[in-house]
Amino acid sequence: MKEEIGSAPGSEIVGKILADAEYQAQQAIENAGKAAEAEGAKARAQGQKIQAEIIAQGEERAEKLKSREVSTAKIEAKRILLRAREEAVSKVFAQINGELNEVRRDHDQYRRSLENLAVEAVLGVGEHKAVLKVSRTDKKLVDDAFVDDVRRRVSDRAGSEVEIDVEFDPADMGGGCVARSKQGRIVFDNTFQRRLGRMRPQLRALVVKELMKNNA
Repeated sequence: MKEEIGSAPGSEIVGKILADAEYQAQQAIENAGKAAEAEGAKARAQGQKIQAEIIAQGEERAEKLKSREVSTAKIEAKRILLRAREEAVSKVFAQINGELNEVRRDHDQYRRSLENLAVEAVLGVGEHKAVLKVSRTDKKLVDDAFVDDVRRRVSDRAGSEVEIDVEFDPADMGGGCVARSKQGRIVFDNTFQRRLGRMRPQLRALVVKELMKNNA
């Protein structure tokens, strides 16, 4: 007797094989979909990570640029402030120089100033014999009475008699005087310009202090 297709037990075996194949195919499709979805999620995560890193790097660069700009601005501001202070100091010294020139025009006031400078200079030499040099333009002020007053004041402060000779420099020394020992080994320059130069650090400190006080 001839066996018909689809009858048991052959049809059952074929059906089972087909069913298993279909199931396996479906599983493969689902697995592939899951794998693709996982890869897509992984790719999205990596993309987000890369994007975050780029943003972070950009923010870091921006912060560095900002910090650099702020530092540059602070340096520039400090430079401007220092320049303004130096200009102010220069103006003050120019004003002092102008006032010193005015002092020289007032003979009575200048004579008193010159005498004080001469006493200080001769005492600075610290010898019993000294030479006092002044400008020839100031000769009319440095008379015998002037020299006697200087000698007396120096002797009183030194505690012993001091001998002073006077020289007149043909060049204008700009006000003030210079004292030296007889042998010339010790020199005390008490001209207006040299004295102002010695006082410059202290005067500059006072000027800067006043500027800082006004800008506070």
